[in-house]
Amino acid sequence: MLRFVILAIVWVTFFPGPLFALESSRPLVMGIFPNVSARTILTMYEPLRVFLEKELSQPVHLSTAPDFRTYVERTLNKEYDIAATAPHLVRLAQTKGHYVPMLNYTSEVRGVIVVAKDSSIKKPSELRGKMIAIPDRFAVISIMGLEFLRDQGLNPDKDVKLFAARSHNNAVIAVDHGEAQAAIVGSAAYKQLPKELRSRLRVIASTVAIPGQFIIASPKLSLAQVERIKAALLKYAGTSEGKKFLETNGFGGLRPATEPVLKQLDRYAQEVVKMLEQH
Repeated sequence: MLRFVILAIVWVTFFPGPLFALESSRPLVMGIFPNVSARTILTMYEPLRVFLEKELSQPVHLSTAPDFRTYVERTLNKEYDIAATAPHLVRLAQTKGHYVPMLNYTSEVRGVIVVAKDSSIKKPSELRGKMIAIPDRFAVISIMGLEFLRDQGLNPDKDVKLFAARSHNNAVIAVDHGEAQAAIVGSAAYKQLPKELRSRLRVIASTVAIPGQFIIASPKLSLAQVERIKAALLKYAGTSEGKKFLETNGFGGLRPATEPVLKQLDRYAQEVVKMLEQH
């Protein structure tokens, strides 16, 4: 028995890869924040999924949610082993769900207010009485955008009409189809739109910038698993395919998550907590 234990320790020390794969044969579920349509999200992250599956010698499945609230609930229920999540939700996942923030994209996130290219609206003050499409009340872009409107002297609950479009894509499409006169969407999501669609739109204002999305790990994973996944993600970011993934989707790069950066997001996480308590 003692000999077996000694052999096991030696194996773990010098050959961690195969044993990790053996112990972790179940698929890793990677949750992706539903800021755009499910089809777009799954297509976007497929190259990363394939790389992780090969690098970790373990099946990796992508998952998302039909709306922001469901994604928050699934995260807090620890349904995701890894998750690419919005900046305000990473703090919530860390403090309430005990997730481990591993990395965050280097590109900052800001909200942009867009109107149709031929719209007569030139500035935010002209939105009074107008229909404004937002991704979802739980989206950090919505929180930032409504805060921006208040700073412009507009009460979001009285001076404008809000239309919850469920995603950034849908919010922009509502403007393109004439269902809303303006939309508040994320700058990164806006850049990811087809050029043809963007050519029919115009940005009239933008919010302050905050840190971009984070990639977090479930507390159900061991420290060794977390470190292995983190190393694989950083390795991917250094490959030509990974650089293309980051550039094409407006993510910038990948860097280790730090507590000072995370603390910047406390106020937005608190807004989500309030909304969860109210509904």
